[in-house]
Amino acid sequence: MQDIETPAAAAPSATVEPTAHAPASAGQDTLEFLLRRMRLKSDFPALSESIQRINEISRSDRERIDSVSSAILQDFSLTNKILRMVNSSYYRGAHQEPVSTMSRAIMVLGFEAIRSLAVSLTLFEHMTDKARAAKLREEFVRASLRAAIARSLAHHGSRAGEEAHLAAMFHRLGRLLALYYFPEEFDEIERQVNAGGATEEAATRRVLGIDFEALGVGVARSWGFPHALQQSMQVLDPDAQVPAVASHEMNLRVIANFSAELTDLMERHEGAKLAAGIDALSHRYGKSLGVTTPQIRARSEHAIEQIREMSKVLGLHLEKMPLGRRLLSLERGQGSAEEASRRPSAGNVASRSHEASRGDEAAGGDEASRGRAPSGDTPLQDGTAAPAASGLSPDPAPDTVPAPGADTGAPRRQEILANGLVDLSRTLAEQSALNDIVRMAIETLYRGMALQRVLFALRDARTNSLVGRLGFGPGMPELAKSFRIPLDAPGDLFAATANKGADLLIHDSGADNIVARIPAWYREHFGAGSFILLPLALRAMPVGLIYADQPGANQITIGEQELSLVRAIRNQVVLAFRQARTG
Repeated sequence: MQDIETPAAAAPSATVEPTAHAPASAGQDTLEFLLRRMRLKSDFPALSESIQRINEISRSDRERIDSVSSAILQDFSLTNKILRMVNSSYYRGAHQEPVSTMSRAIMVLGFEAIRSLAVSLTLFEHMTDKARAAKLREEFVRASLRAAIARSLAHHGSRAGEEAHLAAMFHRLGRLLALYYFPEEFDEIERQVNAGGATEEAATRRVLGIDFEALGVGVARSWGFPHALQQSMQVLDPDAQVPAVASHEMNLRVIANFSAELTDLMERHEGAKLAAGIDALSHRYGKSLGVTTPQIRARSEHAIEQIREMSKVLGLHLEKMPLGRRLLSLERGQGSAEEASRRPSAGNVASRSHEASRGDEAAGGDEASRGRAPSGDTPLQDGTAAPAASGLSPDPAPDTVPAPGADTGAPRRQEILANGLVDLSRTLAEQSALNDIVRMAIETLYRGMALQRVLFALRDARTNSLVGRLGFGPGMPELAKSFRIPLDAPGDLFAATANKGADLLIHDSGADNIVARIPAWYREHFGAGSFILLPLALRAMPVGLIYADQPGANQITIGEQELSLVRAIRNQVVLAFRQARTG
């Protein structure tokens, strides 16, 4: 049987250092002042922590899938956006099955693709200034267009492609940060540029004391971006021939600059001027990137198609922004921009087709899992004589389930659980690793039931204990290490549940007939008001346990349909254990 390993702790965050464009004197002082000022904005610390965490995880090849899944799943809105993007034609091929869990998305697309998407969306997820919403949305579309062009220049789906995506997306990070965090200064910079008396770089230095490039590189360094991505933010000399690509860092820098210049051309020119600009771009970058004028045109058209698909997935209305209307008008074979905005893309049609069939797949997956695994069709029990302390039968389906940052009704919970069950069945049929099955199962429960924490414990034969291995929610993965159930402990509610093999729902862990049976380690490290225990057994012997909780008493309610899906998901994990032992 393959082991379930605990994710490693994240590396310490990076510090800010002087950049090539900001000497250690005035420029560095200005950067540090601007970083301090940014931190006064309530969203910047959370934004920085999120991006740092994802970047730090990327340094670990061993446990990064568990860790990045956990980091992303802390943000329900970000999770939903990523899954919608993953299921769009922007990322998914026409014949690929839909994906409903972050774990499956990482398995299918690769860690780098999900990481680049998470970092990109995290930035714009936090920038919600209503006064500048239109400009921020347009800046996001602009950055996404650069990223789409960059991905087409590298091998799609490879690590190089995802690095190119990030390099182009964040090539003008400093400008975006100034737009959001220094609105008055940004307006003054625009005023000076529009007056015709200064370039943007000169005006930025005059107003901020530092240019956009140095600001972006400094913040990227503080967020722990790799050195190659920091270097890619530096602008090439516009009047010089592009140098030959002699290193990975130079390759990313050339791709990012090319994508930015092509995006500028598409935004500012059309017709003969655009054609002339593309010819000039081909001449300037041709030897370095190996691109020709026809190839540049083809990649431009493909990038616009991707942006249109992305905008529909994320609810961005291209027809309502100047850049968006320009892109719609540039699409090959299009009429007016308004006509283009009403025409569904092939990717959207395919996506809706997959969604329409997903319910049938979920129903089939549920029946298949219950037919092949132990049924477990007994009510949730607590092993005590007082039904008030626990749910002895499924509760009526509630309208909502309390959870940090989420408020989902029963139909939505059932949909997430059913779709996750389909993912599990598909992954199990692919003979995937036990670790992948377990991760996908507890992620589905975590999202579907909007729980505070979910973890998986595996039996350790040497100590005859169930030991926490991986989990989702606050304090994970470190908290999982303190979860340890000695199976021979007398009077222990957890041990009794695991040995009996009966599912358990505790509504109130402080109830008189329950509190004495709660072990001390649990009260010290977890102390949840309500929790669920789902034992896993092979040949009547406990091999594992799924634990889930909510902070307060009476905060977990499970309808009959949800209970059936939860048990089907647990049974898939049991099948994975059988498969691992016989394989």
